[in-house]
Amino acid sequence: MKFSAAIIAIVPAVSAVSLRSQANPSSSTITTNVALKGVSGEASKQDLDFIGKALVASYNDVHWEAGHFLTGEHSTEFVGQLCKYCPDDDSAASDFVFAVKAPVGQLCKYCPDDDAAMGTSLLTTALVEDCAGLCNKEAVAELEVSFCNKIRNSNSAYLKSANACSLEFDIEGKNKKHTIPAADAMATMDSTLILKGVAGDATTKEDLALIAKAYVSAYNDVHWESGHYMSDAEIPFSAGTPVGQLCKYCPDDDSFGGATTLVLDIVTPIVGQLCKYCPDDDASTAQLTDLKSTELTRKAVEVAFCKKIQASVSDKLRATQSCSVAMESILAADAKQTMA
Repeated sequence: MKFSAAIIAIVPAVSAVSLRSQANPSSSTITTNVALKGVSGEASKQDLDFIGKALVASYNDVHWEAGHFLTGEHSTEFVGQLCKYCPDDDSAASDFVFAVKAPVGQLCKYCPDDDAAMGTSLLTTALVEDCAGLCNKEAVAELEVSFCNKIRNSNSAYLKSANACSLEFDIEGKNKKHTIPAADAMATMDSTLILKGVAGDATTKEDLALIAKAYVSAYNDVHWESGHYMSDAEIPFSAGTPVGQLCKYCPDDDSFGGATTLVLDIVTPIVGQLCKYCPDDDASTAQLTDLKSTELTRKAVEVAFCKKIQASVSDKLRATQSCSVAMESILAADAKQTMA
């Protein structure tokens, strides 16, 4: 049975209100049927939430070049126990199946249903022709591996007992609307990105979209268990040293002759995920103080970000030698508190 399943110039921070909220309850929703094999016991509410977070994080990480993404909000429910090879599917159950529903963020110009769009965003610029879970029933192997690794590395005895995982998208129900509560942006993060060794001028709309998508995807994948996520991105400032000139303001001036050092200011709203298993469902699992990056998480984001840039479709950006997040400031959504 198959399951359907340079000189760093920083402009004033953009208000979180000016950036679009991606968690729109009326948007199209991708439903993914998740089969966990070999688990024993019963999944808790925390397990259900973990499954949803892991699926969303893995999907956005693997399909980051697509013209759409899954917002951080999701709902997960237990569907049942199935045995593929039994005369009676309800007997000798070996697969525990869960349905994860997650809203689709914005426009996908290569997808069957363009009317599901919610506007425009750097994050919805399609870098490759990939409609992923919007039109493909089978999940790619890379997605299943990424998801299953997260499940097996959880702290839950139930989830850790899974010996295999499989994913299928319910493409027959892709146009259905599901109301999923959306959390408001809790803050805006203003970061400075420095890409060294870029081959030429990489400041076209497509280049900036690639950088924004790579950075947001990397950040969200590193922080996927933190209870918050970046929901959009704008790049109000970018500049680079001309090709063939050294970067006067870089730590190692001699290593970048003949290449460009690109400096960008990227502004991203931060949304706190709703707590699905708390007494107050409207409460977020993240606090403003949780958003400040540690040296460890910052480095992890830099590594993940650079890996995407260096493997991207852009010849100019693939030449990048190093990436860094040089500055970071956080402005609370109510503008009453700022962290630097």
